[in-house]
Amino acid sequence: MEKQFSYVWRNKFLTLDAESIDDMIAGLEGAADYLQQMKDAGVVLDPNSDIGHDFAMLVTSDPSVAERFDFDPDEEEEEEED
Repeated sequence: MEKQFSYVWRNKFLTLDAESIDDMIAGLEGAADYLQQMKDAGVVLDPNSDIGHDFAMLVTSDPSVAERFDFDPDEEEEEEED
Protein backbone atom coordinates (compact mmCIF):
# COMPACT_ATOMS: atom_id res chain seq x y z
CA MET A 1 0.00 0.00 0.00
CA GLU A 2 1.30 3.46 -0.93
CA LYS A 3 1.94 5.91 1.86
CA GLN A 4 -0.57 8.77 1.83
CA PHE A 5 -0.15 12.35 2.94
CA SER A 6 -2.98 14.72 3.79
CA TYR A 7 -3.69 18.40 4.22
CA VAL A 8 -6.74 19.98 5.82
CA TRP A 9 -7.94 22.85 3.62
CA ARG A 10 -10.08 25.32 5.56
CA ASN A 11 -12.47 27.64 3.72
CA LYS A 12 -13.76 29.44 6.79
CA PHE A 13 -10.92 31.93 7.21
CA LEU A 14 -10.18 32.85 3.58
CA THR A 15 -11.58 36.37 3.93
CA LEU A 16 -11.17 36.83 7.68
CA ASP A 17 -8.79 39.80 7.43
CA ALA A 18 -10.57 41.51 4.53
CA GLU A 19 -11.29 45.19 4.93
CA SER A 20 -12.83 45.66 1.49
CA ILE A 21 -14.43 43.66 -1.27
CA ASP A 22 -11.11 43.89 -3.14
CA ASP A 23 -9.41 42.23 -0.17
CA MET A 24 -12.03 39.47 -0.31
CA ILE A 25 -11.45 38.97 -4.03
CA ALA A 26 -7.67 38.88 -3.56
CA GLY A 27 -7.96 36.33 -0.76
CA LEU A 28 -10.22 34.05 -2.76
CA GLU A 29 -8.11 34.38 -5.93
CA GLY A 30 -4.98 33.56 -3.93
CA ALA A 31 -6.66 30.49 -2.49
CA ALA A 32 -7.84 29.39 -5.94
CA ASP A 33 -4.32 29.83 -7.35
CA TYR A 34 -2.86 27.74 -4.52
CA LEU A 35 -5.44 24.99 -5.06
CA GLN A 36 -4.62 25.02 -8.79
CA GLN A 37 -0.92 24.57 -7.99
CA MET A 38 -1.81 21.60 -5.79
CA LYS A 39 -4.06 20.11 -8.49
CA ASP A 40 -1.32 20.56 -11.12
CA ALA A 41 1.04 18.66 -8.80
CA GLY A 42 -1.40 15.75 -8.56
CA VAL A 43 -3.19 16.51 -5.28
CA VAL A 44 -6.79 15.30 -5.12
CA LEU A 45 -9.77 15.76 -2.85
CA ASP A 46 -10.18 12.78 -0.52
CA PRO A 47 -13.43 11.13 -1.69
CA ASN A 48 -14.45 10.71 1.97
CA SER A 49 -13.94 14.41 2.72
CA ASP A 50 -16.94 16.23 4.18
CA ILE A 51 -16.60 19.62 2.49
CA GLY A 52 -19.92 20.81 3.91
CA HIS A 53 -18.25 21.83 7.17
CA ASP A 54 -15.86 24.49 5.81
CA PHE A 55 -12.92 22.15 5.39
CA ALA A 56 -11.74 19.53 2.95
CA MET A 57 -9.12 16.81 3.17
CA LEU A 58 -6.65 16.93 0.28
CA VAL A 59 -4.36 13.95 -0.35
CA THR A 60 -1.29 12.87 -2.27
CA SER A 61 0.96 9.82 -2.31
CA ASP A 62 3.95 11.76 -3.67
CA PRO A 63 6.42 12.61 -0.86
CA SER A 64 7.92 15.55 -2.76
CA VAL A 65 4.48 17.07 -3.33
CA ALA A 66 3.65 16.48 0.34
CA GLU A 67 6.82 18.31 1.36
CA ARG A 68 6.23 21.16 -1.08
CA PHE A 69 2.75 21.87 0.28
CA ASP A 70 3.43 20.92 3.91
CA PHE A 71 1.18 17.86 4.00
CA ASP A 72 1.23 15.51 6.99
CA PRO A 73 1.79 11.77 6.69
CA ASP A 74 -1.38 9.80 7.35
CA GLU A 75 -1.26 7.74 10.49
CA GLU A 76 -1.48 4.07 9.74
CA GLU A 77 -2.20 1.43 12.30
CA GLU A 78 0.40 -1.23 11.97
CA GLU A 79 -0.71 -4.78 12.44
CA GLU A 80 1.41 -6.81 14.77
CA GLU A 81 2.46 -10.21 13.58
CA ASP A 82 2.19 -13.08 16.03
